[in-house]
Amino acid sequence: AHCPLQHGSPSLLRDPTLARLAEARGDGTTPAQLCLRWSVDSGFVPIPKASSRARLVENLAALSLPPLSASERAAIDALDANDRVSFDPSLIA
Repeated sequence: AHCPLQHGSPSLLRDPTLARLAEARGDGTTPAQLCLRWSVDSGFVPIPKASSRARLVENLAALSLPPLSASERAAIDALDANDRVSFDPSLIA
């Protein structure tokens, strides 16, 4: 998955749904980690950019999170950031 965190886009990482889901886990999960876990659970290999060692550690920790529940996946699937930062894969033949 290219740009799985939309280059740190505030519209994604500050999304109220992602914030609520992350907080509900009660284990310090961040919205970014939920996005990366969603990518893995969806069969994608996320390749996030890390601007610091701390972000790299945070990103890698997403791999050890338990898989998303059906309700978490449904809530994330329903998001429409409408904020593409790269090509639109649906336009590739």
